[in-house]
Amino acid sequence: MKKSILISLLCLLVVMARAQNIGGIGAMLAIDSSNGYTLPVIRNILPNSPAAANLKDSMYILKVNNVSCKGKTIEEVVGMIRGEVGSHVKLLAADNKPGKHAKDYDLVRATIQAPNSGSIVSDPIDVFQKACEGETKVLRRKGYGIVKTFHSDCGSFFFNFNADTGTYNIAMYALEEKGSVGAVTASVYDSRKEERMIKLVQVAGSNPALQRGEITFNNAGVGGIKTEVVNAQKCKAIYIVVYK
Repeated sequence: MKKSILISLLCLLVVMARAQNIGGIGAMLAIDSSNGYTLPVIRNILPNSPAAANLKDSMYILKVNNVSCKGKTIEEVVGMIRGEVGSHVKLLAADNKPGKHAKDYDLVRATIQAPNSGSIVSDPIDVFQKACEGETKVLRRKGYGIVKTFHSDCGSFFFNFNADTGTYNIAMYALEEKGSVGAVTASVYDSRKEERMIKLVQVAGSNPALQRGEITFNNAGVGGIKTEVVNAQKCKAIYIVVYK
């Protein structure tokens, strides 16, 4: 089972074109939502930037100017880090999410130029996840109740959801490289009996790749979804929604 659920929402800390005196530290962040709470983690550092001289990849940012980053969004963390060029920003960072052996870092904000754009860099996984969240909102508007959503990088894992009597729908979206439809498949299980109920069926022509299935619980119970990777290097991310 995948224990680390990484929502790969990448955001480059850069100077915004409309605010010429606002700078950053030159790090790309992702939000790690494992263990029941979110925290920003560094995924890339621009060379010759303030971050390059002090920080490193995979470090967790625990606090910015003594304000906790726990539970905050990328936009909120970026807003805390950015500031006037030449001013100081204090970070508390550690090599691990629990924050053991955390250290304080005092960085001087600088003008950071993003490659080719000079602004925030979009990431395909970010676009994919937001598109899936949009599909979930559409289901809500249609009157469906959302039982559970799950998003992750691709892998083999199993997770449960509580089920009452009735019919449930499962949709799994997969961000795959072009021409590699079917890189990841999923099955739905009756966890009480530890047996498979259905296998999700690929929806032809869908983009991103989509698998759907419908199951019925005659008695209240616990359902489970298991994913299996067919061609891991071709799959970038998945998003699953259970609705009724």
